[in-house]
Amino acid sequence: MEEIDFPELAEHRKTHANFVKAVLELEETIKTKGVSVLSTIKLNRTLTDWLLNHINKCDKLIGECMATRERAV
Repeated sequence: MEEIDFPELAEHRKTHANFVKAVLELEETIKTKGVSVLSTIKLNRTLTDWLLNHINKCDKLIGECMATRERAV
């Protein structure tokens, strides 16, 4: 992303860090309290949101940025 001068790099990295933090917190909850319906729902929502929103929307912006840069060259 740095190579293509992605304009939203800092925000993108922050989003990744927040995702990792959320997953690690869920992992810790499951380790300490065990698997529950609530932890399963939270994990499902976290991963689904990541797949549908982040990858499908945010990561597409990277592809668009790359395509724009390639056309400019």
